[in-house]
Amino acid sequence: MAHANKTIVFEERYNTYVTRQLTKSFTRFSNRDALVCLMHSIPTDMPIDQLKPLVRELRAFVGTIFLTDLSVNYYHNFSSRFADFVDIITET
Repeated sequence: MAHANKTIVFEERYNTYVTRQLTKSFTRFSNRDALVCLMHSIPTDMPIDQLKPLVRELRAFVGTIFLTDLSVNYYHNFSSRFADFVDIITET
C-alpha cells in the first residue's frame, strides 16, 4: 500500500458491511484519504435520511466512496438513484 495512490479496502454488498461491522477493520490503515469503499446492493427502498449517516460513518474511515443500489453490472450502469448518491456524498 505504500506505493498506491488509492487502495480499495471494501468492495462488497451493503449487507456484508452491516453484518460484519467492518468499520472497525478500517482503523488499522493510517492514510484515510488513500482508502476507497465501493458499496453495492444498497436496498433500493433505503431513504436518504438513512443513507446520510452511512456516508458520514464511511467518511470517518475512507477518503473515496462509491455507492449504488445495483447488485449486478454496477460498473457498467448507473443506478436510477445515482444523482441522490452523489448529492449525499458531496453534502456530507
